[in-house]
Amino acid sequence: MTCADGVIGKGTVRALISELASIQETVLFYHDGGRGRPRAQRMLTEMNDTQRQLAELFNRRCHVG
Repeated sequence: MTCADGVIGKGTVRALISELASIQETVLFYHDGGRGRPRAQRMLTEMNDTQRQLAELFNRRCHVG
């Protein structure tokens, strides 16, 4: 059993791609009132359980040696 079995076993490839496509990133720009450039903070939108599992799966795959 691989780490993908729990997620991939639940749906078709097309459904999984749809779940991945619906994960969105938001960039929040804010200025603290001082000099210099505004700061940016990146955040992911809320995810359902399947999206969270897929994000964790791909995060592990991208960061493994």
